[in-house]
Amino acid sequence: MLTAGCGPSVRVGSDGTITLRVAHDMPASYGLVKHGVEVWMDEVRERTGGKVQFDYYPAGQLIGAGELLSAVKSGVVHVSAFVPATSAGADLPLTDVLSVPGFAASSTNVRYRAYWDVLKNQLYEAEWRQQGIRPVVSLLTGPYQLIMTGPPRRGLDGWRGRTIRTSGGAADFLVAGLESAAVTMSGAEQYEALQRGTIDSGVNSLDALVPFRFYEVVDAATTNLPIGGSVAVMAIGEEVYDALPEAVRKAMDEASAIAMKASADAVNAQLETGREKTADAVEYYAMTDGELAELDPVFTEARERWIAQREKNGLPGREIVDAWARALSNAEREEGVAPS
Repeated sequence: MLTAGCGPSVRVGSDGTITLRVAHDMPASYGLVKHGVEVWMDEVRERTGGKVQFDYYPAGQLIGAGELLSAVKSGVVHVSAFVPATSAGADLPLTDVLSVPGFAASSTNVRYRAYWDVLKNQLYEAEWRQQGIRPVVSLLTGPYQLIMTGPPRRGLDGWRGRTIRTSGGAADFLVAGLESAAVTMSGAEQYEALQRGTIDSGVNSLDALVPFRFYEVVDAATTNLPIGGSVAVMAIGEEVYDALPEAVRKAMDEASAIAMKASADAVNAQLETGREKTADAVEYYAMTDGELAELDPVFTEARERWIAQREKNGLPGREIVDAWARALSNAEREEGVAPS
């Protein structure tokens, strides 16, 4: 049964049960799905006493990655989860600010807190509102690092002339600054490329080494490079959200906070246990302060190129990067790391 009172195409049963369609293209076993998307749905069900239910389509069963944003905007699905950099780069180019190099954070919790602050405020006003959607949850991977075949590489000389996998965006600018070649491919394709020698390195979060079995085909990985990260976001149609009963909206907002904490905790656990499980296969190493200083101009150039690309299209690139820097600083203080 359809009802205008709950937004376009929302099914409301005779007992008042609201059923929302949720879709994404990520594997159902993926950590951000199990500890983020599914936690959010479970919490909404519980907090509404079962009055909200979901028709759930993971792993591209209903909508492919490139159509997830348009599907939630049109009401084909009510909630979708997607990676903005790869699924909505043309429509949400600022939302990929997490990938901008040069910003370190002391913990996963700091990164989660800071990014959600920017997403629900500056990014929502800059580009989400005009798309007719609102953020539900942001799900961050661990920070990007460089993984590689062969021994550890240090400084610019060690990184020149390499072939490095990226997922696009600011990471491409970073690789160009290292005087290497960027090759855009998915994580699933990366294993075979490393195995065959098509690439010799990759920009990856370290929590991906075990799920994608990269530890079988790489020899070393950095641990402290400030080179950004990746995020998946959950979005709901603005019209759908506004038409839901206030109690349901409240339940969703509460579920969002719980899902993001659960996801952050899971990423922390994966980072810790992943390194323990792969310590015999992968040499993890930290860059020295001097080596980081040598690479700092590369980070700065990549950041400026990201900003310039967006400002060329009339978007507030520098404003969003500055907001991200402030949010990180505020989150460090809130987590008790930085002095007040």
